[in-house]
Amino acid sequence: YIVLATSDVEPVVDALVSDEPLSGQLEEEGQIVFFTYEVQEPNTSVTVAISSDSEDTDFDLAVGPSADDVQLSSFDIGSNEAVSFVPPSAGVYYFGVEIISGTGNFTLVVKETPLISLSSGEPVSGQLAEEAQTVFYTFEVQEPGTLVTVDLSSDSEDTDFDLAIGLSTDNALWSSRDFGSNETVVFIAPIAGVYHIGVESASGT
Repeated sequence: YIVLATSDVEPVVDALVSDEPLSGQLEEEGQIVFFTYEVQEPNTSVTVAISSDSEDTDFDLAVGPSADDVQLSSFDIGSNEAVSFVPPSAGVYYFGVEIISGTGNFTLVVKETPLISLSSGEPVSGQLAEEAQTVFYTFEVQEPGTLVTVDLSSDSEDTDFDLAIGLSTDNALWSSRDFGSNETVVFIAPIAGVYHIGVESASGT
């Protein structure tokens, strides 16, 4: 697990640039290092991922507006982690990498992309290249009480996708987590406004 407190945090190692990987190394269990990334525009899709060839090492990844304010995290067992989110505002965000067990090198990369807006009845294609990665979409409901159906389909038979929908990316109100690559969510929109769809690769790509 990650414990972040002002008195215990490590100094920031470097600033990340979108699509430019940075390498690092953690040599002691429990050690934490921080990276920063500046979001220029709010409501974009940001994914930060850590990868490592150290198979016996367990890294954790945390994201927040400061080093002592973790709001999102990935605690999977292993050396590969990913966190996706839609920043509510522009500004500097902190990514903390902690080594839970073992030691080793790692590579950290962040990717920021515009949110894709969906239109009713118009299919949109996408791709998830890593497990635990999430891609976000938005769509607008004009009238409350509208019946909304969201279908997710894929030819990747060995991939397990999950589908989550809400009024924000961090509060899913409707979801489908059936095993497999096809998911469907049907709901009645309680209010007019912009809704967010998250597609996550639970396993496979």
